Amino acid sequence: MIDAMAERYSMLPTDIMDRATTFDLFVYDTVVGYKNAKMKEEQGIKEPPQISEEKMLQAYERMRKRNESNK
Repeated sequence: MIDAMAERYSMLPTDIMDRATTFDLFVYDTVVGYKNAKMKEEQGIKEPPQISEEKMLQAYERMRKRNESNK
């Protein structure tokens, strides 16, 4: 990310390291993420739904119980 920011703002990476704050990094990451999402949307690429770790663990437990009962 530091390299990409340095390239975007025509600075050396050391300048970014010396001057950038965590807010600068947050803003840059948010903007890049938004642009990537818009580009994928325009190309018709669908992102898989985000599933929480809790739901994944619940699904795993259901599968495990079902497999144990089939033995």
